[in-house]
Amino acid sequence: MSAPDSEPEKQVKRHRPSLFAIAAAVVVALALLLGFLTVVVERGATPDGATTQIDGRTGDVVAE
Repeated sequence: MSAPDSEPEKQVKRHRPSLFAIAAAVVVALALLLGFLTVVVERGATPDGATTQIDGRTGDVVAE
């Protein structure tokens, strides 16, 4: 059953601030995710400053 006196225009007007807040939260979350991924990729998986690098999967020396 639906409400007998529903006014869609009034409902849209009442919910507009909430929808903007949700959209802003999604934008902030995406920006944080992009920043996190940028930091992770920038740091990379290779150790810096190691004189001997060893592959962690096999134990073999990769570079000296």
